[in-house]
Amino acid sequence: MLSRDYRDIVAGAVLTLAGLIYACYAGTKYDIGTISEMGPGMFPLGLGLMLAGFGVMIALPAIARAGEPVDVEWRQALAVVASIVVFGLLIRPFGLVPAVLALTLIATLADDKLGLRGALLLAAGVTAMAALIFVVGLGMLIPLVRWPL
Repeated sequence: MLSRDYRDIVAGAVLTLAGLIYACYAGTKYDIGTISEMGPGMFPLGLGLMLAGFGVMIALPAIARAGEPVDVEWRQALAVVASIVVFGLLIRPFGLVPAVLALTLIATLADDKLGLRGALLLAAGVTAMAALIFVVGLGMLIPLVRWPL
């Protein structure tokens, strides 16, 4: 047992920091307005402050509470972060289909139980759903496949 619940302390601190960043951005970049005539920055400012408040409510009680040691699964964390980075790098030059395929296949490396066949089926399903939702359903102008040669 640890003397403090560091998992909740860190999670609360991250939420508080993110909420304060969002609130500060909304407060400085958008017109807040008044309660009777709300500006475009009122809602993001309120959400940021609420997020920061929730973070404080999570972190403060954790200081007095004992916690379990945190075991970080580095392989799984790296697979998820790498899949997001690869998606960001591939979406513009190659299009939606290759980017989502790569994202899903790399993210499945985080799972020990999913084999190659399951990963390929999952990647095909997620890619089809992404294409249907974003390109067909929402009409977004994302190219499905583009070869930058």
